[in-house]
Amino acid sequence: QSTWGKMDIKRMIIGQVIGGAIYSIFGGQPLVIPVTTAPIILFTKIIKNISSDLGDDFLELYSASGIFCTIFLLIFAVTNSCNMMKYCYRSVDEVFGLFICIAFIKDAIQSEVSIFDDRYCVDKGTKETSMCNKATFILSIALMLGTLWLGKTLFNFQKSPYLDAKKREFLGDYALPFSTILFSFIASYLVRDIPSDQIFEAAHSSLFTIPNIMNLSAGGWGTAIALGFTLSLLLFIDQNISASFVNSPSNNLKKGTAYHLDMLVLAMVNLVMSIFAFPFIHGALPYSPLHVRALAEFEERMKQGVMTDVIVKVHETRLTSAIANILIGVSIFLLPIPLTYIPIPVLNGVLLYVAAISLAGNEFFERLLLWVTEQSAYPPNHYVRHVKQRKIHLFTITQIVELAILCALGFSSLSYLKMIFPIALLSFMPLRHFLIPKLFPREYLDALDGH
Repeated sequence: QSTWGKMDIKRMIIGQVIGGAIYSIFGGQPLVIPVTTAPIILFTKIIKNISSDLGDDFLELYSASGIFCTIFLLIFAVTNSCNMMKYCYRSVDEVFGLFICIAFIKDAIQSEVSIFDDRYCVDKGTKETSMCNKATFILSIALMLGTLWLGKTLFNFQKSPYLDAKKREFLGDYALPFSTILFSFIASYLVRDIPSDQIFEAAHSSLFTIPNIMNLSAGGWGTAIALGFTLSLLLFIDQNISASFVNSPSNNLKKGTAYHLDMLVLAMVNLVMSIFAFPFIHGALPYSPLHVRALAEFEERMKQGVMTDVIVKVHETRLTSAIANILIGVSIFLLPIPLTYIPIPVLNGVLLYVAAISLAGNEFFERLLLWVTEQSAYPPNHYVRHVKQRKIHLFTITQIVELAILCALGFSSLSYLKMIFPIALLSFMPLRHFLIPKLFPREYLDALDGH
């Protein structure tokens, strides 16, 4: 719908399989999961809107922008530009992580609002009678919240005393598939008399058509260079932030980092994506940290006066990512049936689920909750013990300002304003390194935002 049907579900699947398989084989840190993310979707919409303004073909401008993006990513890789990520402190990672959560929540709510407008028919004079069905909207809310509730309940089942450890772990690992299948079954069979909008539609577009970028206008070429540069910044930041989450010392990984090699592999992957006009991919949140947790072994230990789950070992392997991408490829044979039985509200519930579980461990979100928490009930975290309450809230305010800037740019209705999003995110690193230390003592920053 956002690209006039030129980017369909089959393109998404094929692009993910090719790109994900290449990265899982040649990537230096295979625990990083490359996928098409919300910022990439936003950027794709930017390219579509600009191509319409210029009068150029969307796929041609998309392909040219991706090729220039690849050139810039190669420059970043061979010049060791990833070294600048040492200035990317945890606070910047947390702000970006919370922005991704908000993007998921926004998409889910926006979809439900669209269903309300189409089905609830407050003003029946502007709607076809056949489209009006209030039960559809009520069902969509139930499916969305039900998918979220069951997924979150099964995910947290690992902490319950019921069943044995292996069964609890199995239910937690497969919480999302169980929830999605169950509520899709409910929508498609148990309440099939109530119509619901479906996600997947059969696609008939050619998958391996190479856009002829030589047809671009002079303005199109200049725009492609500008788009390619800003897109490369977005991929550079997203990839490295995801890798930094994976390589966190708390994960106790045995193998070293490979930021520059990963950037080189990412450039080559997206060159293939650009040539065939497949969706761009990069290391993504929250999938990469969740991948690490799925491969981790935990122990309960006393940490900062609180019993917490600590990672003692991670099974570092390329096989999980490679097998996952193979299975994604197999799913193309499930189109149109049974994937057409998955309703849009269930997808909205999946978005809310991913947003909810990715909030775990985000100290920015935890500090936001302190604003509505009685001081005597504050958790005995390290920064709570060593930093004054006023300074904690002041530091949180600086992150709120950064988050507000990202939301204003990322969710703007102006395509050209959205292009500034990667530059704004990149600018937070020098601000954190040079400006923030003037507002807080070093010992406070070490507690609030240590590497």
